[in-house]
Parts: sequence; structure tokens; C-alpha cells
Amino acid sequence: MSSTIQFKICVGDDVHRTSVPDSQFNTATVWPILRHTSGLARFHVTYVDDEGDIVTVTSDDELDEATRACGPRVLRLVVKPSTKALLSADETNAFVTLFNNGSNGSWRNAAEYAALKGVDGVDSLASLLFESCGVKLDRFALSRVLSKEENNNLLTAFVRHFDWRGLSLVAALRQAIGRVGLSGEAQAIDRTIQSFADRYCEQNTIHDKDDVHVSMYALVMLNTDLSQRGRRAKHRGMTLEQFLNNLRGMATSFTVDEKRQWFADIARHPLA
Repeated sequence: MSSTIQFKICVGDDVHRTSVPDSQFNTATVWPILRHTSGLARFHVTYVDDEGDIVTVTSDDELDEATRACGPRVLRLVVKPSTKALLSADETNAFVTLFNNGSNGSWRNAAEYAALKGVDGVDSLASLLFESCGVKLDRFALSRVLSKEENNNLLTAFVRHFDWRGLSLVAALRQAIGRVGLSGEAQAIDRTIQSFADRYCEQNTIHDKDDVHVSMYALVMLNTDLSQRGRRAKHRGMTLEQFLNNLRGMATSFTVDEKRQWFADIARHPLA
């Protein structure tokens, strides 16, 4: 009969208790649990050993040692956001230059460069892309990479970096489009927006992902339409009434007043 290992996950003031089978107590199993529980894409894990020292855990061997050091006590894993940069400033600039190159192989070349510098795997690459958004990474090129069906895991890992707890739908979408400039075919854009909606629902009390998805898509369309005012002859832009009609019978998780506020927010300040 297989045994289980119980442990606690401490994130700020929150403490969660869980367990996994002894045979599966490794970083491959435990790290996804920590990521899901903490809501952090990149994190730093520590515990206090039997001598009172704070010890960092980064590998399977160190995780095994943590269980031995705790003895009969339940292991407490403290999870905090990681603040260590994946690459140096010069290396990040080189990565961004390769990524922004514009050639068909620009993403492959950038990923290969990152791997040479020790940044490999979906989670690490997603973290590097997110960090690089502040170093003039081409957000439209990023959208084309993330929205490819074969890069769905990369998109999911990238979106996990957003912290949208307590934010309005418009505020969350504004953050997202500030980093990922939606472009490409409608199906690819829809796939990206669905990932945004999934993340928003993970962090807020709205449980209907379809409502969030439909609403975000409608807001993107509204933003596109209103941005054409003054650019196209006789185009006055979508009215509030038209916007509400587009959502009639849909997105029922949100009130009409909320939808009116969305319209007002985007009319005053476009998403990007």
C-alpha cells in the first residue's frame, strides 16, 4: 500500500494543506501544485529545517532532503514571487533583437539563443517573454507567436504571469493588450482572448468562462471600431446602444451598468 506525503503551502498569510503519493513527491508533481495554489508563474520555494535555517528548494534532491529534515513534522513550503532576472540586461536586449528581427525564423533563433544562456522549457521561455515586454519586445510579433496552436502551452504559461485579482474586466484586458498586441487571423485572436478569459476567471469570482470570453471579445471589437473614428470617412464609431445590443442575451454574469462602464472606459481611453 503506497503512502502519502502531507505538506503545507504558505503563500503570504494563506496556508493550504495537501498531499501527494510518496512515489510522486518530486518537482515535476509538486511544482505545478505550488504554481496553481500561489497563482505565481515564477516563484521561490523555501522551508525551515530542524536547525532553524531557511533553506531554498530547487531540485528533487533538495525536496527529498526537506522531508527528511522535517522529520515527523508536516513540511511547510513557503512560496514567494521570484525576483531574479532570467538573463542579464545585455542578454535580454540580444534576445529581444533576435525576436523582433521579423524573419520567419526570428522566434526560433531567439529561443535557441535563450537555451544557450540556460533558459529552456515552456515555463522559462514564457517568463522571459513576459519580462522582455518591458524591453521593447514587439507585441504584435509576440501575439503571432503565442496565438499559434502549437504554442498553446506557451500562451497558457505566459498568461499565468498576469495578476488580475480584483481588477475590472477592462483593466485586465488593458494590461493584456499592452503586452500582447492582438493580430492575425480571427481564430488566432479568439484563442488568445480565450486564454485571457481563463486567467481572469482563475483569479476572480466569476465562474462562467464563456461570459468572460464573449465580453472580452466584444470589448476588443469595440476598441477596434472606436479607433477608426476620424480615420474613415463618415465613420462615427459604435454607439453605447449598439454595444449593448451586441451583448443582449449574453454575458449575463455582468450587469448592464457594468457594460455601460466598460463602454465609457474604452471611449475615454482606448485599450492600446
